[in-house]
Parts: sequence; C-alpha cells; structure tokens
Amino acid sequence: MVAGLSPALPSADPLGAMAQRRITDALECSDPVDRLTQLAQGYHPGDTDLAWARATLWRGLIAAALDEPPYTPVTGVTLRGNTRHPSLVLLGAWLRESLGVPVAMEHDDAPAITGAVLHRENGDVLMERPVDSTILRISEPSGVSHRVSPRCARCRTASSRTCDASTPTTSTARS
Repeated sequence: MVAGLSPALPSADPLGAMAQRRITDALECSDPVDRLTQLAQGYHPGDTDLAWARATLWRGLIAAALDEPPYTPVTGVTLRGNTRHPSLVLLGAWLRESLGVPVAMEHDDAPAITGAVLHRENGDVLMERPVDSTILRISEPSGVSHRVSPRCARCRTASSRTCDASTPTTSTARS
C-alpha cells in the first residue's frame, strides 16, 4: 500500500502495473469530479476509488427499495447532495447506467449525499438524510415511512447479499 496522491493513470504507474487492485481517493484532490473523469478515461480492471465505497449504504438502500412491491419501473432519479462530491457523481452514473433512466442532481451545501428520489409510475420513493442526522427517512408512494440508521442499513444490505436464487434482486428494477 502506498499513500499519497495517485498517479494520473494508476495502472500505468510502475507500482500500479504490478498491483491487482489500485485504490484511489478522488475526494483528496482539489477537483474531485475532474479527477474522477481522468480516472474513468484511463480505467483499467482493478481500479477503484474510495468514493464508490462511500456510496455503499446509499446503493444498498436504493437497491433494497427497488426490491419492494409493486416493482413498477423507475422513470427517473433525482439525487441531492454536494455535486462536487465524487460519491454523488458515481452514484448518479451507476443509477443512469444500471436503470437506463435520466438522473438529475440537485446541489445541497452538504458534506456528501443527502437524498435520492426514485421516480416511478405509481409515485416517488423519497430517501432523505438531513445533514445534521444519522437517520435516513424513506417515504413510499403508499404513505408508509421508514427510518433507517446506518447500522440497520448495513444489516439490511448484508442480508440481501445472502438471499437465495428465488429472492428478487436489483435486476427487478430493470424490468
């Protein structure tokens, strides 16, 4: 492991060429979004940025929300948070690519991601985590509302990784 600023093309660096995994942290750069763009242009299998790991709970909660009935297609997504934060940018790109829908980003003067809205034909699924809170609130079109703490979210996403083949997965969201 080598600490410090990552090279422009991690896989082309002598040390990076020998490594199976190259982990970078775009958040530590003066322009994190520009750094992500550079990394994407020189992407090589095994490259990872910590911004992706920082979005893990949001990815898991969004995937879990899509696994809930009535399984109506997502028509668009709105993400809210600091638009200069690489985790928000990566989450948006992942949702755009995975769901094949437009993703809008709304800037919030926050440290990172503060919300996500999954627009569906039967109504929006709203996920909000205020800046001063560790509790995420999920509101469903049915009027049901949930409060999720990061610890519960980790448990929920971990249990979804151990589901058997008959359990609906995030592929449900694509249908």
